[in-house]
Amino acid sequence: AGGAGRDEEEEPPHFENILSGDFEAKKAAKVVHPHQQFKTLLKKLLSKQIDTAHYEDELRALLGAKSFLLFTMDRLINALIKQLVVVAHNPACRKLVGLYHTAYEWSKAYPKLAKGGGEKKEEE
Repeated sequence: AGGAGRDEEEEPPHFENILSGDFEAKKAAKVVHPHQQFKTLLKKLLSKQIDTAHYEDELRALLGAKSFLLFTMDRLINALIKQLVVVAHNPACRKLVGLYHTAYEWSKAYPKLAKGGGEKKEEE
């Protein structure tokens, strides 16, 4: 008796759809992961396809109370873009970025020296 009850509980929720012939429609419907839904919403917000209120409502429906931190994601991305524009237009910042790239390329070309291996050879 216990096994029969367990079998009934383990039936998929769309069992009624199988009997009614709607199984193929349900099977064809794709299940979208919440992370993918969030990314889609954020892209729509950043491209001005939806407004902030709609974005927040959709996030609340998707994640409930845990969505609060994601409400500010558009502001964070916009602030990051503004900082990148400053770096791109400021001559001192461009020079620092160039120095970083030079040092990075140098460390790839001479990995032993970049890790301090060259200093030990000089002492010997």
